[in-house]
Amino acid sequence: MRQAVTPLEIARQVRDAQRGSQAAFAWLYRAFAPLVHAIHLGRGPHARAEELAQDTFAIAFAQLGQLREATHFGPWIAAIARRHRGRKGTDEESLREDHDGASTVAGPDDRAEAEHALHAIRGLPEAYRETLLLRLVEGLSGPEIAALTGLTAASVRVNLHRGMAKLRAALGLSASPATRTSPVSSGCSAATGTCRPRYRRQRCRLHRRVGAGAGRSRSRPAASQRPPWPPPSGCRGGCTGPPTRRGR
Repeated sequence: MRQAVTPLEIARQVRDAQRGSQAAFAWLYRAFAPLVHAIHLGRGPHARAEELAQDTFAIAFAQLGQLREATHFGPWIAAIARRHRGRKGTDEESLREDHDGASTVAGPDDRAEAEHALHAIRGLPEAYRETLLLRLVEGLSGPEIAALTGLTAASVRVNLHRGMAKLRAALGLSASPATRTSPVSSGCSAATGTCRPRYRRQRCRLHRRVGAGAGRSRSRPAASQRPPWPPPSGCRGGCTGPPTRRGR
């Protein structure tokens, strides 16, 4: 069950983490991992996004004392993620690893569609790209996206509606005249995750494409479904503190 995220709870957990609470660090990691992962997935392959997400949390936790407004943790760590691109010269290797990971759960045609879908999302403006990935890949609802990003619920709905329209156009998925003006009438209501029966096949096909393109497999769960951090006692290496940046 996904933990509730409210401004008051975020502020409380941030203040506790600033005082050194490991439980608070773990809460912040679990709550905001989908946001950080989606930002990096919007700019690169799945394997690379996983690595950069860990680095982003290491940077953020090391600088947490500099955060003055505890309720602004979401926008603050999102800005760190957008600035952090990691080492150069690793994109080709990461793309190859990402392709190999997806090939274990999809056939050639599915892989091609998945790559096309994610490529289309990565070509969208930043606001639409990140919001769509949070909805389609990370599986968050509109209110959950608003809570993590600091956006208003209305802004999230607008980003999802306009982003979905652009994504359908890029993928060649046509919509009826009604869907061009009303997010409620569209084939896939990204803000709520529901779809009208007439367009059910279209919606499911779009979600399947994007989900496969993210490199999802049974052995590699989504960011929001990973085991909590810090790991339980007995972890190889005896982890006791926040995630550390990988050696370069």
